[in-house]
Amino acid sequence: MPNGQSQYGDPSAIGNMVIATAALCLFALFSGQVDMAVFNPVTHQIDAGALSLIGWIMAVLISVTIAGIIHFMRGETLPALVAIVFGPLVSCWAAVNPIMKSMLPYFGPQVAATDPTTGVTTTAPMINAITGVDGYALAVVAGLFGIFWVASLKMPKAFTLLMTLLVAAFSCLSAYSFQTVGLGLADSAPSDFFIAQVGGWILLGVSIVFFYLAAAGVLNPWYGKPLLPIGTPFIK
Repeated sequence: MPNGQSQYGDPSAIGNMVIATAALCLFALFSGQVDMAVFNPVTHQIDAGALSLIGWIMAVLISVTIAGIIHFMRGETLPALVAIVFGPLVSCWAAVNPIMKSMLPYFGPQVAATDPTTGVTTTAPMINAITGVDGYALAVVAGLFGIFWVASLKMPKAFTLLMTLLVAAFSCLSAYSFQTVGLGLADSAPSDFFIAQVGGWILLGVSIVFFYLAAAGVLNPWYGKPLLPIGTPFIK
């Protein structure tokens, strides 16, 4: 291309907007604003609120994946990696996980186990197994964002703040998954979900910062000046 310019436009603004939407959906799920259970096996009813959020998350999955691919084509590795982690990894997990867990009781004996001491048949062991896997996967995601945090020190301070919030949020969600397995879902009290709610509220902060960066990506070039400042790097 002439003057070494890429044939692809900068996808940062749209990527930030849709990730902000995903973070807002995750905030609604984990802070307790909507019920994470999508399907009620007793009433055979579907929670429209949770299902709607999952639909939004799937839309984010597609949009962010496309934005990440364009970033890679433009040679922008770090934004591409952030998009891919929050797209196929986090968004797909957030969309599929609640459906999978809430549908388990519907399958009855196929996924149930009987406690030898009480004789009670429940799907809690299977759900605990899935939740345990969640804990390890979310810990890996938190670790990836930790690597991105180190790289963000050479980027504007807004990105460093963003990576800090992401590490904190997914560390909380990972810790919640491990805590839930340790406690057992069958006898978990509402207070046991506190750490998940903390992670959810941190994700609200993530959403706000992403929206701010999206707005800065649109307005600053349009006006030709830093209308919305994003700070200077900690390390130049």
